[in-house]
Amino acid sequence: MTTQTATLTKWTLDPSHSELQFKARHLMITNVTGTFPEVEAKVETTEDDFSAASVEVEIKTATVDSGSEQRDNHLKSEDFFSSEKYPSMKFVLSSLYIFFLALPSSQ
Repeated sequence: MTTQTATLTKWTLDPSHSELQFKARHLMITNVTGTFPEVEAKVETTEDDFSAASVEVEIKTATVDSGSEQRDNHLKSEDFFSSEKYPSMKFVLSSLYIFFLALPSSQ
């Protein structure tokens, strides 16, 4: 009897080729965009199709950059991220749905 052992494959985010952006509605008048320059992410899977993948993303809240120092300080405050108390926020993927969008073929 032969037993196959799954191989765990790991990926980490390459910060020089990655960016985490956000866009939020401000006062129902305009959109505010920004970034979180300090983000770490890792993906681990034993399957080729990522159906069993685990994904974790950690964002350093004090690095928020909306292009306005005053707004960034407000976002770091107790009103939003509480960056001193919570220096990072972490997202852990609980499930992954894989779908493929069929694009029209060029003729």
